[in-house]
Amino acid sequence: MAQEVRKVKLRNESGQTIDCLFDRSFLNDLGGLGYDEDISYISYADGFYKPIKRLTAQSSISGKLSFLNRSTAYADYRTLMEWITRAERQNDDGSIKLVYCPYGTKEYQKDVILRSISKGELDTGGFLSCSVNFQGITPWYVVDALDIDFSKPTGNYTSRYTRTFTYVYLMSGTQLTARIDIRNAWEGRYRLEVSGSFNTPIIEMFGADGELIGYLELAGASFSSGDTLVVSTMPSGIGAWKETSGGTRTDLIDLIDIQDGVDAFFSIPANQIVTLRIRASGATNLSGDLYLYSFYKTR
Repeated sequence: MAQEVRKVKLRNESGQTIDCLFDRSFLNDLGGLGYDEDISYISYADGFYKPIKRLTAQSSISGKLSFLNRSTAYADYRTLMEWITRAERQNDDGSIKLVYCPYGTKEYQKDVILRSISKGELDTGGFLSCSVNFQGITPWYVVDALDIDFSKPTGNYTSRYTRTFTYVYLMSGTQLTARIDIRNAWEGRYRLEVSGSFNTPIIEMFGADGELIGYLELAGASFSSGDTLVVSTMPSGIGAWKETSGGTRTDLIDLIDIQDGVDAFFSIPANQIVTLRIRASGATNLSGDLYLYSFYKTR
């Protein structure tokens, strides 16, 4: 039986990828791909303890990055480090994405910061081997991207990881009501981008029993052709913004209509079918993208 070969890559915020398993260099001897939990206890009898708080600890991933071509090893090292430096500048927190594919084609990502990389001389084999250490700042996650075509009223969308989503897009005059059914095996988050002309967008999530899980209304917000609404519930970038075609970004946090007892920047619960509903008035020439993030402790 052929053995599965895991794949490791580095990815920047623009989606450009460096394969870490290629002819001239490779990243191996990886450790720290699992997880550790920080658990607090109270003692209730001699030798007996009850866990009262459980948090997944920050991960530290180590490995060895080897440059194999004796004549170009130092130049290859510089090229890779220049790429990583540019990638770090794309994010305020200086993070890049470590992509891990342990089997099949499904890619798991973790946002990491390169904490250290050693650099010495060529070893006796003619290789330049560098110990590396990445600090994880997110759990492992996968991303499903849905291209929202508001001109198609109903249908199914099959993602790259064979997940199926049912959607209903309804226009009554210029009143939009869009429904997307989602099921995540693990807790998730989302990032929504909607472009076009529309007013007072409302984003809601309902459980299978119709219970309101989340509600985000941007009262009085107005978008013209060329504008894009961006809403993110990712912990590293929670917020709502209007982006113009010229690249100007306006924070919309002050327009949020707060509902008592309901989260505005809500997560997607695990193991149940939920409905994400998007509403807006004055809607014309709409297009959008929905990015769904599913988080995992370990892969």
